[in-house]
Amino acid sequence: MPTKSFSAEFVAHRGAAASGPENTLPAIQTALDCGLNWVEIDIQFSADGIPVVIHDEDLLRTAGAPGLVRETHSTELARVSVHEQARLGRAFHPTPPPPLSAAAALLQPYPRARMFVELRVDGIEFMGRRQAMRAVNEALGEQASQCIILSYDTQILERARSEYGYPIGWVLSDYSEATRQEAEKLCADFLFAHLQDVPAGETLFNGPWQWAVYEVTSTQDALDWASRGAGLIESFQACELAASLGKA
Repeated sequence: MPTKSFSAEFVAHRGAAASGPENTLPAIQTALDCGLNWVEIDIQFSADGIPVVIHDEDLLRTAGAPGLVRETHSTELARVSVHEQARLGRAFHPTPPPPLSAAAALLQPYPRARMFVELRVDGIEFMGRRQAMRAVNEALGEQASQCIILSYDTQILERARSEYGYPIGWVLSDYSEATRQEAEKLCADFLFAHLQDVPAGETLFNGPWQWAVYEVTSTQDALDWASRGAGLIESFQACELAASLGKA
């Protein structure tokens, strides 16, 4: 039965990663097709500076291959398959890590959909903040208005907002009074917290932002976090949780 009191929305963490390889076009498409309005993806950069949708700085976990993304040319990455052999076998082989431009293009038929584009810190360090943000903005193209820039790095968030006009989301490294004070200075549109970082039973601190809590895996946890102030619940199982609570 749908839960009428549940007002939060679900974010597909790295796309619908419970049913396909994370951060790939199939995972993103599945999330959009199941009715979710929020998708989160991660960005690293190829050796030639192309924003690529992949979480890790290396290819070992998802592709079972040696090498760093930043040391691999985009044409070579297109021949790699990140089908997550250890978790999913060869069901999705071959699935290359998509360029950000291809991921953003999937939003076009879904005008209500929004995508959190997380710039990973190691990728930012490789490119430099100015070049990283410029490359991401170019890749997002016509779908830029449907995207929110997400990062642990507050300086690139400030650049994304001041130079390009993006809404921004700050991924917290911890949950503390010092973090709250920094959040007030940054005045991000979204704050993202790992569920284990927030003290048990504590209501999320108030501000001009919307809260997202990630790594949620059960309907009961989703209900609990919504009651504690999270407007967005991020999960690898977002489609399944949304269906169980009548939100998709």
